[in-house]
Amino acid sequence: MASTDSTRDRIVAAARAEFARYGIAGARVDRIAKAARSSKERVYAYFRSKEELYAFVAARELVVAAEAIHLDPRDLPTYAGQMFDHFTAHPDRHRFIAWGRLELPPDTKPAGTDPLGAEQPFLAPTDTRPADTDPAEPSAIAESAGAGPARGQSAKAGGQSVEAGGQSVEGRSGGRGLSPYRRAILGKIEKIRRAQQAGDLDPSWDPVDIMALISQIANTWADQSEITSLAPQAAADPTLAARRAAVVRAVSVLFPPTQRPGTTA
Repeated sequence: MASTDSTRDRIVAAARAEFARYGIAGARVDRIAKAARSSKERVYAYFRSKEELYAFVAARELVVAAEAIHLDPRDLPTYAGQMFDHFTAHPDRHRFIAWGRLELPPDTKPAGTDPLGAEQPFLAPTDTRPADTDPAEPSAIAESAGAGPARGQSAKAGGQSVEAGGQSVEGRSGGRGLSPYRRAILGKIEKIRRAQQAGDLDPSWDPVDIMALISQIANTWADQSEITSLAPQAAADPTLAARRAAVVRAVSVLFPPTQRPGTTA
């Protein structure tokens, strides 16, 4: 068993590097097998296709990101800074996700049923967790990566279905058909919505817009490599710390952190 698990782990690690470098279309299973010290036959014994292999690795990447980036709706600048730190320290992880956004089709759902449209990568529809599981929790996300109940089983989760716009996500977008990425984002959007209802965030903003803007600002330097390459010559302060400070400042202007009881301005 240990040998089998080790082989699969090597395949997954090799696949992450391959997909990050070449994308999904450009990735080659024979290179993945060689890097994993295995064979193409063994790769296909674990994963039926490149897309399924990408889906599995993507779910694991989401677990890693969830453990490194923590959303507190009362302090969105810190969240943006954590996102900047994570993808700056691991540009390969950012490239891995970016390839999925570029190459994979959206979830197979009717147009207009998903508030995020087609901007997040499709993952194989093997997530069988109930829609009321909190998708923002690393433990919940881990189930989608194979760390929880076996495929075909469902996890137990209490509470109500996540709501979006006064209607439950399960009723509005199907819930169970969403990819792990979309489930996680919907969970964060719901946290933002609850913060607005509690008076911790400006309620005039749509929570979806807040999530989209913060993500875009935090990933500005990772997404725009041409500008990043010019920063050492063109920026008044060429340091990485200055870029991070700009991200945090921009989000602070849009969404100032909430003053906590017992603290002073």
